Amino acid sequence: MVTVTTRITKQTRRFAYFASLLAIFSMIGFSPASAQTDAEKHALAMYRRVAGVRISLDDPKISQMASLISQGQFENAAAIPTADVNFYGITVKEFAAKMSNRELTVSAPLTDFVATVIGITRDGVDARQMLTGDFYYAGDSGQINNLPMDEVDDFLKSNAHYEAVESSNQELVDVLVRVDGQKLVGADAQSAIPHRDPAGVITSRSFMAAHAIDGTNRRLVEYSMKSFACMEITEWADTSVADVFVGRDVDRFPEGSNNRFQATCKGCHASMDSMRPAFAMVDFDTEYLKYAGVQNGVNIELRNDPDNDVVDEDEIAVDSQGVPFKFTRATDTFPEGYIVASNEWTNLATTRKHDKLFGWRSATSGVGMGDFGKMISESKGFSSCMVKRAFESVCKRGFNSDEDALKELLTTKFEQDYDFKNLFISVAARPECLGM
Repeated sequence: MVTVTTRITKQTRRFAYFASLLAIFSMIGFSPASAQTDAEKHALAMYRRVAGVRISLDDPKISQMASLISQGQFENAAAIPTADVNFYGITVKEFAAKMSNRELTVSAPLTDFVATVIGITRDGVDARQMLTGDFYYAGDSGQINNLPMDEVDDFLKSNAHYEAVESSNQELVDVLVRVDGQKLVGADAQSAIPHRDPAGVITSRSFMAAHAIDGTNRRLVEYSMKSFACMEITEWADTSVADVFVGRDVDRFPEGSNNRFQATCKGCHASMDSMRPAFAMVDFDTEYLKYAGVQNGVNIELRNDPDNDVVDEDEIAVDSQGVPFKFTRATDTFPEGYIVASNEWTNLATTRKHDKLFGWRSATSGVGMGDFGKMISESKGFSSCMVKRAFESVCKRGFNSDEDALKELLTTKFEQDYDFKNLFISVAARPECLGM
């Protein structure tokens, strides 16, 4: 038989056990009354994904967001974390960084490219100007002490200015200012002059340093499509495109077979080489972008060793056409190939396949990088790509195979105002992103 004393002892132990649990819960800020509602869980997740940081359940912003979510006002709720400085310092910064480097990684330093995308987002600038604008964003020397501000040494020849901005521990949203008029290093290698052919972040120092160094400038075409239209070269390769613009450095008889060229090499080169002349004036050399006709041209073809294109800092290696020598390399591979003589270009990636992929809406030919950037920025491929990148940044996953309609809906909405901040809000407000 259980005695009264035994029952009391068990009750006492049970009471002590629950009392200790309550004490522990109170120490970590939990009580039964504070159990999260579904709206609060969604608010916490939404805030973390938009701002890139966690905040506590008892933060007033969470209750405000939860109330809006309960009323079905998801976009109003998603707008709240965009006021957090970390939205720009983490989420938008990583969104921009991934487009700015060859590895397409978010772990990249602050650069002119990244700072400009952050500024465009903060100021509500039309997103298409990201590829066409004649401006950039920089740190405000009035807010950051001892900020390196020399136009040539700290902006055009190095990333010193942006490294200092990042190491200042100032909030990027507060200290970035718009600077109108992109610049080039002048003929004396010591002064800054107006850019001859600005194209937004395409002509940023960081993008050119990543893709215009060495090589043949084909990489600038390839990565413009990869970064801003989310298209790998293998996706838009098409052997049905005429090879009239394929350069002289491409072998038409690889391993002795023209059939091999027609079946493989031609697919990539025919379209890519048709647009390569857009970059026919530039070469990133000795830590900065050189522009043919600005720096002193040295005709490498007149040397005894024409493959040696090493020049002085104030010079640019060019061919007899005045085009950077990189366009003239290996000319004896197929001498009958196309000769790039100017920066006039024609986009041959306009087949039915390409139209489905890119959705071109403006001129598919032009002169220089500015026209090239405009062509991409006006395409549906650009809008769709920005939606894809924003979705990945906020939702931490890509679109599923059955979410084409969702992607189309978000793309159509983005094209109503081309506002990056509104795009992030629209994405974060979707129940698919919240896992609802």
